[in-house]
This record gives sequence, C-alpha cells and structure tokens, in this order.
Amino acid sequence: CNYNLILLNFKGGEKRLYLLITGQQILIMTKPPLNRIKVLLVEKKRTSKDLAKAMNRQKSTVSRWCTNQTQPSVEMLYKIAQFLDVDIRELLLRTKNQ
Repeated sequence: CNYNLILLNFKGGEKRLYLLITGQQILIMTKPPLNRIKVLLVEKKRTSKDLAKAMNRQKSTVSRWCTNQTQPSVEMLYKIAQFLDVDIRELLLRTKNQ
C-alpha cells in the first residue's frame, strides 16, 4: 500500500490541509487522516453506498468514516476489511516509516 501524506500549512499555520496521494487519487482533508477506507473503496471499485449496505449502516456514517471525521470501531474495521478483501492493516495509515 504505497501512499504519500503531505501536510500543507497556510498563513502562519492557522489553516492546514492534508493531502493523501495514492496511485491515481488525491484526497484533500482538513483533519489528519487515520484510515484509508475511501482509497480502498476506489481501488476495489466499490462505493460508500455498497459499504453502508454491507455494514448495515447509514450512508452518512460511512461518509464520515471516508472523510476521517469519525472512525469505525475495531470490530467494524475488521468487517470492512473482510468486505473489501484486504488485510485490516491496509485500512489504517502507518504511524512510522519502515
């Protein structure tokens, strides 16, 4: 799972944008990203609507996960990993470079 995370500071650090760049996709976020759910949905050619239905959750809940406004529980991450057929670790961003 190759990606780059770039932090952009604006005007004395008052405003920050986080760019998560992976493959052909760039996600722009105002909060630091913790998960890669949206990236993996795109890579697996699935939609947030598909995920919401499979997890029996509202689309708005999945949207908040995808934009990193809230985070799913560990149990939900496990179910999401199964749905996307990925290792659960692929859902999270690395905390240290290897």
